Amino acid sequence: MKKFCTICGKPMDSDATFCIECGNANKGEYKSGIHINDDDIEINRLAITGVVLSFMVPFIGLGLSIGGLVYAKKHDDAGKKAAITGIILSSVFMTLWFVLKVLAIILQK
Repeated sequence: MKKFCTICGKPMDSDATFCIECGNANKGEYKSGIHINDDDIEINRLAITGVVLSFMVPFIGLGLSIGGLVYAKKHDDAGKKAAITGIILSSVFMTLWFVLKVLAIILQK
């Protein structure tokens, strides 16, 4: 079970004696369980935008989704699933776009 500081509410290691975020000396006192605070919710806007743009502009969607995956790795995997979804969707739509372009060129001859 995850433990949280009693002052700032940030996640803490179970064996920590003080909070690295606010410096509070937690004398064995922790909040436990699920603690959601507006500051604790990490939103990966790059990944979400990448998923949306993967349908319309897959090249840009792919770039944003890759950026979202890099962001997720640095921020406790926040939005990792969305980033991977964006990469997959962008790849599929880019492949479909390429195949349609090749078919259009072949059919014009």
